[in-house]
Amino acid sequence: MSKHTQDIIDTWDIATFPTAVIRLLEEQHDVLTQYYVRECELDEGSNPDDIDQILRSNRFEDSFLALTTERIPNLLSTEHLRGWHYTRLLDIEVEKLQRDGIQVSTWERMCTRLSLLQKEGFLSSSEVSKLIANSPLNDPTQHKSRKDLFWMTSKPTPVSNPGITPLVSHWGGEVIYFWQDDSLLMSKLKSLGKTRIVEVRAPLSSSNIRHRAADSMVAQYAFKSGMQAYTKPFDARVENDLPASNILNIHTEGTESFNVIAEGIPSQ
Repeated sequence: MSKHTQDIIDTWDIATFPTAVIRLLEEQHDVLTQYYVRECELDEGSNPDDIDQILRSNRFEDSFLALTTERIPNLLSTEHLRGWHYTRLLDIEVEKLQRDGIQVSTWERMCTRLSLLQKEGFLSSSEVSKLIANSPLNDPTQHKSRKDLFWMTSKPTPVSNPGITPLVSHWGGEVIYFWQDDSLLMSKLKSLGKTRIVEVRAPLSSSNIRHRAADSMVAQYAFKSGMQAYTKPFDARVENDLPASNILNIHTEGTESFNVIAEGIPSQ
């Protein structure tokens, strides 16, 4: 992991939270305590068939939601999150990433990546054509979750995690391998490149990522304060290209830093 960077938020580490956020959380400490106590009461008495329990509510919920959806997100608009992108890359792609920075996913860029591998002799023309034809980026219904996005996790996650393993086992990311049904071609994708974990300084400019970060930060603060709350790692996304200066590190399989991060960070 890169050395501690003061202007980057690690949602599992309260020491990295902005001063204004800590101050607000401390001001709302009693509200949070009462909210989580009430949540436990409701969970313990949960019975989906009991109408009285269904109608019961947490009277501190409005204050809690205001904190996680408005007050804290408003304090995060100029902040940055440390994100972790799990992938498989060739050395020449690592060099390009370090030179040109992060580029969000588009159909045109996918085709350019595949053309580069064909030019370098890693893929044949027919293999490239098949990969392009079967890409989820050809389906407009997939664009919302894939097009013009770059995905990360908010916390290092073990590469053995079922959600991570396919990403680091196949070259190209989901936009290339996800819908492929050719077993020989899939085997070839597994042979290309090395597993990498890209450590990113990700801006919290998107409202989506700010809200999820706020929710995770509140839960971490509550847990560390002795409340029955659970931290909430989440999938974070970047919606615009980022310069190379936003890449904090690229951890490659076999290196000491990769071995540490590939194990994830213990819960809580």
